[in-house]
Formats: sequence, structure tokens, C-alpha cells
Amino acid sequence: MTTDNGDGGTDHGLGISSKKTSPKRVSFLTLGCKVNRYDTQVMAEDFERHGYELVGFEDEADVYVINTCSVTAHSEAKCRQAIHRARRKNPKAAIVVTGCYPQVKPKEVASIPGVTLAVGTGIGTSVCELLEASHGQAKSDKEESRGRRRGAVATVWLEPALEDGESRPKRLTVLRRALDGASVTGFEGRTRAFLKIQEGCERRCSYCIVPLARGPRRSKSPSVVLEELEGLLESGFKEVVLTGTDLGAYGLDLHGQEERCIPGGGACGNGDGNAGLNGDDDARLNGDGDADGDAGPYAPVADFKVAGRMDLADLLRLMGRKLSGYFEKGARLRLSSIEPYGVNPRLLEVMADADWICRHLHIPLQSGSDRVLGLMGRGYTVEEFLGLVQRIREAIPGIGITTDVIVGFPGETRREFEETVDVVRKASFSRLHVFRFSPRPKTAAFELPGQVGPDEKKKRSEILISVGKQLAKAFHEGLVGTVQQVLVEEARDRRSGSLQGFTSNYVRAFFHGDDSLKGSMVTVVVDSGDERGVMARLRGRPDRIR
Repeated sequence: MTTDNGDGGTDHGLGISSKKTSPKRVSFLTLGCKVNRYDTQVMAEDFERHGYELVGFEDEADVYVINTCSVTAHSEAKCRQAIHRARRKNPKAAIVVTGCYPQVKPKEVASIPGVTLAVGTGIGTSVCELLEASHGQAKSDKEESRGRRRGAVATVWLEPALEDGESRPKRLTVLRRALDGASVTGFEGRTRAFLKIQEGCERRCSYCIVPLARGPRRSKSPSVVLEELEGLLESGFKEVVLTGTDLGAYGLDLHGQEERCIPGGGACGNGDGNAGLNGDDDARLNGDGDADGDAGPYAPVADFKVAGRMDLADLLRLMGRKLSGYFEKGARLRLSSIEPYGVNPRLLEVMADADWICRHLHIPLQSGSDRVLGLMGRGYTVEEFLGLVQRIREAIPGIGITTDVIVGFPGETRREFEETVDVVRKASFSRLHVFRFSPRPKTAAFELPGQVGPDEKKKRSEILISVGKQLAKAFHEGLVGTVQQVLVEEARDRRSGSLQGFTSNYVRAFFHGDDSLKGSMVTVVVDSGDERGVMARLRGRPDRIR
């Protein structure tokens, strides 16, 4: 299985063998975000259960599954290129296109030559089963998805946003069941695992297609999250990345939701929206954090007032209580991208108290101009964002803060771009992802006046990328002499041949060592830093990276 992480890099990994003789061969290509990586793993394990053998995307296969991104026009172009590559590799193969691209543009995807099945997001039905049934009507009434036949192409995708107040709760229930029913057991060939705990976004930033592509926000049940996380830690992963479309919104939809039966026995939902632990609205907790009564290991036990109400901070506390044995042995959790509103004092308090949560936050800034932020619909000012950065650093010294910035947003003047550069410098980000504005149909920014030309966007992007490299170098040099915990990756650095891995604060470290260290957590001392990362040595060993 192959993953394109969206920045030009390609990771190779997962190969699950089948016990059947001469099984059908299936290949996966993942484009885009960490949520997509998780979704691909869910599909890969499902195909394996159906007897398929997983092979690399460059190998000849009977089925090619392309999990797509639609965040920019460039992302969609890469999806089309991948479809053409698969068709050239084996013209007789079935080509399945999944993810955001077919969700947003099902007709366009279905019209691409070679596509057998187009499946959007949020579909709980097995993609493998849909493929094998694609000679008939590709529709799942059970999942309340919508299906159409377009010539030889079956398309299945999530219904558009519903305005009917009575329909919405029913639809959310269906989508939550699909989310709770999706789980993974491993990420073979990778040193870290991804765990999707949340899906969907309702923030409606003016430039963003994601709410249309991913649907309304919904959260995976806490008990399901805990069970899946324990399985990944038990299988040996030293780092698990918690991910979601809008990670900071975790739990906002859970208040009043029925808590499902808890693995291992114990409390179940009582059908009226309360957890049913004791018959009232309060989850009576005893001194050790467990619900009174004979509750199973994953009963809802966090310190929240109403059973079932939980946010990201509560979920992390619950993980720390129930899975402390794994963290005491060196396992750690990392949070993926989180919006500024999601970084609240309670989350910072939990992170500051838990050394098993990585000292890193990726918080999108997008612009350093208050006027442009207003046009984007971001909901905060520059002053508020910089204040948040300051509070984070005060609460968690040494934390790495990375960000996303969009250049060339419609109407962005040269002066406003310079304001963004100034804010980026003030925030002293440790890593910077720069995106050129890409107008997406069906978004508010698509027809905004003052579109910035491609040459100017390219120029602004290059300037900001250069600033990002300067800031990265400064942050890395500031780590000289410090001791860091590094998760060693499977692939050695191509430039130096050294081992490499990421520190807790998301800095790439390079150091000498033998292959037996791959996949393990090691302690290193930082000797020097540049824009790529830090050069280090294993603690207690003299050999340094030159």
C-alpha cells in the first residue's frame, strides 16, 4: 500500500498476506491527510478479510483502490493521474475511487475512463462488498447512502447536508454507527499508527470544501476509541496519532447520545440519551475514577457531569487512567491538526500533566491579516491567535508549534501578505506548511473579487517558505544539548544513511545506529541543528552525525 502525504513525499509500507491460494490482488494509493490514511487501512483490512492479497501500487493488481483528496485543484489532478496510472498498469483491473473527490464531484469521477466504482465518505458499507456487487445497483439502504448507476460505473456517496431538523438526528445516528464500526488493528510497515476519533466539520471557512466532502461532525464513542487504542498499543505501536477532520470538536455531538454497551460487560445506554449507570443524569464516580457498579473496562468514567458528555481533554484523561501501563512503558500519543478554538485551557492542562502526550500542536493560522481572516471566516483575530501561542508556550515549555498558511487569498494585498510574514515570525513556528489559494467550487471564496494571479501567488509562497526554513533552523538550533526521545523510523535517511525519527516536539532527528533500533523509542542527545532537523547521538555513545 502506498501513501502520498500531499507534500511530494511517498511512503511505502503495508503488505498483508492472505492465507488463500492465488488470491485476488488489491492495491491501495492514499492521497491527502492522516484521516485518509486511517480510512485506507480500514478498507485494506476489510479486503484482506475477504481473501484479497495486498500489493504495492506499482505492482499489477486485480483491483486498484485510490483514496482521494479534493482540498485543492492540484489534489484532484493527482487523483486523475493515479487513475490513469492504474489503468495503464492493468487495463482489465477494477478501479475504485474513494474519499473526498467522488464525494464532492461524483459525476466527474464516474466519467473518468476506467473507473469501476466511485465511493464517497462516511459510507459504512464494506467497499469490498460494494465492488463485488457493482454489477447490480450499488445502493445500501441500511446505511442510507445514495447510489446511482452511471453506465458501467456504480457511485455511492454521502447525502448532502440536510436542512430538515427531523432528518438530521436520524442521519447523524447512521453516520455515527458507521464511524463506530470502522476500526483498524495495525499499520504494518509503519512505526506509528493513526486512530480516527472524529469525522466531519461544520465551521464553513469560506475557502474550504471539507464540510461538503466530510459531512456533519460526529465523534467516535469513547468506549470504542479506548478499545481500538488499546489494541494498537498492545500490538506494539510506540506512537499513535489521534486524528479527525475537526479534532478539537471531539465530543460536541455526544451530549445526550446513548452510550452503547461497554466492552467487557457493565453499563449500557438506557435508551433515553443517558448512560444508564444509576438512573439519573449524573455519572456517579468513585475515588478511582470508575463508575459505581460492575462496569467493564471501557465504561464512561471521565470527570464530566453528564454521562456521555466528553470533549478531547476528557478523552485524553480517560486514556491516561485506563491505559497508563502502556504509557509508563514509553508509548505516547500525538494530536494531529487542531483548530485554534479547540486548544482550550483544559486541553493544555491535560497536556502539561501528561508526558505521554507529544509536545507538539499543529494549529492552522491561514493568514496574518485581520481583514483576510474575516473574509476566510476563521473566527479569530491575529491578536487572539498570538495570545493563544503565548499561553501554549507558558503551559508547555519547549513545545513545537507548526501551522498552515494560505497565500494569495482573493483580495489579499501585498501589505496584508507582509503582515502575514510578520505574524509568522512573531509566532516563531517550528514548521510551516504554505498553500497557494485554490478556488473550490461551492465555497464562498470561489467567486470573491480580487483573485491573485498565479505568478504572484508563487512569489508569495516562495517568500514564506524561505521564512519557514529560517524559523525551523532557529528552533532546531535551540535544541542543542537537550535530551530527546525519538521514535526510530523504518527507512534510513537517504542523504546520510543514518537512522532517523521524530522527537516528541515533532523535529526530525538523525543519528548513527544499527537496524535493530528501527521501530523502537531511543534517547538521543542533540549536537547541532539545521533547517531539516537535528543531528544527534544515542545517549552514552560518542558517534556523531557530521
